[in-house]
Amino acid sequence: MKYILVDSALLYMLESFPKKAVPTLFETFCEKCNGEEIVCEKETKRNMENILEEESSFEWIKEHNRLFRPINQKGSAILGKLVDEKLFVFENESGKIQRNIPITIPFVIAIAIQENRTVVADRKSVEWQRISKLCQKKGINLLTIDDFLAQIKA
Repeated sequence: MKYILVDSALLYMLESFPKKAVPTLFETFCEKCNGEEIVCEKETKRNMENILEEESSFEWIKEHNRLFRPINQKGSAILGKLVDEKLFVFENESGKIQRNIPITIPFVIAIAIQENRTVVADRKSVEWQRISKLCQKKGINLLTIDDFLAQIKA
């Protein structure tokens, strides 16, 4: 299975996941990131640089630069269709998205559609409800971080 992690899921893996208690599961996570089974949208990297606290997390981000995928031309076309469907409304001047949607979410959804990826998010995050509704509306699989960990463990 292929996954795309939103900010909250990557933040959990880097700063909250009990790496010392279950090191083999974290190693599996890293292997799947290296094999591109797990990806993130490129803006997630910038967001992480603003919220990470642990030095080891910053190092991990640098070492896994390939994890962060930019949206390509086909993804941009999908994003355009999502905007046409009024799922996201971009403000003309600032390039930001209205309705308090984290800027990465439209791009995550476009990549998930394009590459048939399952979206992974932390259910406790502020973005969970909006992502859940979007994934349901577009027929995208969505997993909580706990369900994701159970899947990659198997």
